[in-house]
This record gives sequence, C-alpha cells and structure tokens, in this order.
Amino acid sequence: PFFLNSNTRLIAATLKDATPFRVRNQGASAEVPKPRPVVDYKIETTLSPTGASQLLSELRSKQADGLAIRIETLQEKGVLEPQQAEVKKP
Repeated sequence: PFFLNSNTRLIAATLKDATPFRVRNQGASAEVPKPRPVVDYKIETTLSPTGASQLLSELRSKQADGLAIRIETLQEKGVLEPQQAEVKKP
C-alpha cells in the first residue's frame, strides 16, 4: 500500500564482505566468527498516491503507532482531512 508494485524493480545487487566484528576484550581466547557476506542492493520504486490518512489501519496493523498518531493529530488540527468511511452498496 505504500509503493506501486508495478513501478518497483531491483536495479542492482552485489555480494559484499560484511563489516568485521570488533572485539572489546582482546585478551579473551574465544574465536571471533567470520561474518557471512551481505547483499548490497539498490531498488527503484514509486510512492503510492494513497493519502496518509487512508493508510491508518495499515499503519496500525504494522505497529507504526507513532506515525498513525501523528496523522491523527494533523487531522484533529485540520491540516489533513479525516479518513472517510467507505459506503458499501448493496
């Protein structure tokens, strides 16, 4: 709901060595594991034209409560129009 699926594509992906771990206690005899490689990627996409206030239920389901509260506060102050309930036709 946040991006347009039709306009989302992977531009590039490369396998790179991970950043090595830093050892705090140099005197420890434990062996530090070598980190596995990571994928460095670039994605291109387009934002959905759906308004933020119409995404409130989606934000709540993804536990993005802070963003949902900000949107509701902007609605209360009149900056954003409140979400309109859908009217279901028989």
